[in-house]
Amino acid sequence: MTRQSTPATTVAGAPFLVDTLTAKSSALQSTHPGIEQTLLALSSGTGTCPAQPTTTYAHYTSYANARIITNITGYRESSRTASMSALEIKDVREAHKIHIEGKHAPKPILSFEDCGLPAKMLSNLTDKGFVRPRSVQLQSVPAGLSGRDMIISAETCSGKTAGFLIPILTHAYGLSQSSAGAMQGPFALVLTPTRELAMQIEQVAKDIVQGMPNMRTALLVGGQAMANQSHRLSQNIQVAVATPGRLIDILTKHTEITFPNIFCLVLDEVDVMFSLGFGKQVKKILGVLGNPPHGRQLIVCSATISKHIQQLVEKHMENPLMIRVGDLKEPKQEQTESTARVFDVFSTSSRIKQTIMWVENDLKKKELFSLLKDSKYYRPPVLIFVESRAGSDLLASAIQAKCPGVKAASVHGEKSPEERASILKAIVDGTLPVVVTTGLLARGLDLHVATVINFDMAPSITEYVHRVGRADPEVATKVAVRIRGGPKLGGMAWAITFINNDHQSIHYEFANMLDRLDTHQVTPLPPQLKCLVFKDAHRTKSQSTGTTPISTPSVMRERKYGATSIANGIEHTFHTGTGANAVYDQKEVLPSAVVPGTWLDQMPKPIQPYLYLTRIDKPIGTWLLFWPCAWGITMASYSAHLPLVPTLSTIGLFGIGAVIMRGAGCTINDLWDRNIDKKVERTKVRPLASGAVTPSQAIAFLGLQLGAGLAVLTQLNFYSILLGASSLSLVATYPAMKRITYWPQVVLGLAFNWGALLGSSAMLGAANWPVALPLYASGVCWTLVYDTIYAHQDKKDDVKIGVKSTALRFADKTPEYLAAFSTGMVTMLALAGYMNDQGPLFYALSVGGAATHLAWQLRSVDYENPADCWSKFASNKWTGALVFSGIAGDYIYQMI
Repeated sequence: MTRQSTPATTVAGAPFLVDTLTAKSSALQSTHPGIEQTLLALSSGTGTCPAQPTTTYAHYTSYANARIITNITGYRESSRTASMSALEIKDVREAHKIHIEGKHAPKPILSFEDCGLPAKMLSNLTDKGFVRPRSVQLQSVPAGLSGRDMIISAETCSGKTAGFLIPILTHAYGLSQSSAGAMQGPFALVLTPTRELAMQIEQVAKDIVQGMPNMRTALLVGGQAMANQSHRLSQNIQVAVATPGRLIDILTKHTEITFPNIFCLVLDEVDVMFSLGFGKQVKKILGVLGNPPHGRQLIVCSATISKHIQQLVEKHMENPLMIRVGDLKEPKQEQTESTARVFDVFSTSSRIKQTIMWVENDLKKKELFSLLKDSKYYRPPVLIFVESRAGSDLLASAIQAKCPGVKAASVHGEKSPEERASILKAIVDGTLPVVVTTGLLARGLDLHVATVINFDMAPSITEYVHRVGRADPEVATKVAVRIRGGPKLGGMAWAITFINNDHQSIHYEFANMLDRLDTHQVTPLPPQLKCLVFKDAHRTKSQSTGTTPISTPSVMRERKYGATSIANGIEHTFHTGTGANAVYDQKEVLPSAVVPGTWLDQMPKPIQPYLYLTRIDKPIGTWLLFWPCAWGITMASYSAHLPLVPTLSTIGLFGIGAVIMRGAGCTINDLWDRNIDKKVERTKVRPLASGAVTPSQAIAFLGLQLGAGLAVLTQLNFYSILLGASSLSLVATYPAMKRITYWPQVVLGLAFNWGALLGSSAMLGAANWPVALPLYASGVCWTLVYDTIYAHQDKKDDVKIGVKSTALRFADKTPEYLAAFSTGMVTMLALAGYMNDQGPLFYALSVGGAATHLAWQLRSVDYENPADCWSKFASNKWTGALVFSGIAGDYIYQMI
């Protein structure tokens, strides 16, 4: 969207305003001191605002621009604001940790009375507890009233919502009063990624404009009748608060509804908008809105705005101001690029103490219950974050069962809008002490909780910051007065996080973030609660702050790939360390990440990178490759009444082949992806991406793998050798398909299920096509199901690096697509059994078991939770086992 500046003289030329403005001016003088002068100027055709009264307001400064909202609102500094010296301005901003980027920033206000707001709005602000501006509002309110485009980055629960609502509501009020019905509303639009956040923003807007004439709002979110919302829009509302998806639905299905006069646009939680794929929807909305004749004010907000997002939105802004509030520390030189990119923009709240506990999965409930049962540590209201929707329900039930007297409830995306609204109200009212939730409540909402517990660690540092930010220091302080003993929080809220090796992909960034906090912000629990604080193994806090260093916990083992090229004579190394003072190779080191120790660490160091290259420590891929082979072999033995020994020996041979070829496939994939793997936190530690293995070495290693695979293949008949060799083209081209088509999982399915054909020919001398083809098709459908679920955990990274997948192709239609593919798998499996004359065990265990397991996966998977997507993906080894159990059962029964 290109900004078009319009000289102030053109505003007066708008024919729909001239006849009505003069008539309204006398009525508005008492309610909005800045409007009368503007209206007189517009109606007289001068197009400029006359001088303001000097008794209260200073001469109008040059902060504003020529947008119509600036002229209508008529913001000018009060005499107190105008008289502030440069030193006083500096002192105010430093005291409130306000950081400004941009030209001609307005002076900060000290009181809402300094803004010339309508009298009723001032009264409402006082009644609703807005007695004085909060830190972010000191700067965002005058800048917003001046019509400036803004990027606002401040701690969660810092007052950003009112910081942008006060200016846009003031603009909307001025426009609604001056146009006398000639202009079609709404005049302001707020877009936000979640329904709950939209509901809260609209409620705050209603509170601010309560009792003000001709001020109406509309809430446009899913879960409510679209007909009612479209009717509401027909009532000439002034401000709309919407989620992108619902707004597009309304504009698409109700073409009579248009938004021609959106003079103020707000994108709240902008980082979520883009990370969840709303970027295209926002772009589409901007296209529908068009560019108003006198320009549009654009405001974007979030607690976490990266440099990338900042640069992206600034392209659509005119002379923007970047307003950051909070502690901003310069990134340390030894941080990785990705870490610096995040932390030069935001940090966690300085008023929240963070306790990090290393807790293995099987002990997490025990630790949680001990906290909730102990009056020294139980500080309600408590908000507990988990990974999945099903997990939130189960944990809430367990808390009520194991913690007498503690009332708990769960809230997630599958709850009805009424249930979610009721629980949110109960949290705010203080009638519900414990709430278990997914990431649904992590963003933007002001929930008034004293304690946040990350039962499952957040999938990213950005998400962690938002989760922790739900804790309210003021609420925590009131609760602490009633508690004897326990941690002394000193007027701060409390955030407790359970972490273990399941969260290895963010360990390094997490350690860096904690290392940058002041010591009073990271408070360990007593030793008996096993509180651990991670430290970067390269540094100690004593080096940077002079404080006593905290050792890295022994359970955290840091493994780093050294950038060691054989070509320049530096030996490959694979470092492991257990302490903060571990000594590493002083030569150049590529980006690294903290990775949990595995059995591979016990192997000779020279071969460790090659073993990690094969993913042998993650056998799920081998299982998924092996099961179709076992199906095909056993079904062939069943149909031909073959003896047990050759059947078992062939299954064992194919098992060895599955291990070898799965490793070869990983090597091929990493050769293709080594450059893009460097851009993704989860994959940048892979041997090729990190430099532990060079491409030439990987190619040589691939030759060994393929040679071993050929040795296995030559144990079969000649027909099977040719059939097996023909699958290599699929294995080699799959990585390329990710760059070409949104259906790479089809190619993966064709490659991974080749064993269904090969197993048949290995036992019978040639493939039994009437049986093998349906079995093969069943396997391909199965792959589309499990690999689409897997791809959902990487969809954000895939968008960033330009990789395609069915997860991106299906988007919010994923459940429908996977239900169809699951049906296809079960149907083709049943057809293969019918063609092979399978017995009842096959239909009960293989067909019925697979159908049940697939239904469970699709019913319970949380596509927005990477950890849950991985868990469901990995569970497919049991799907394969269920299918095999029925086939094997029929075969054994036949032999008996």
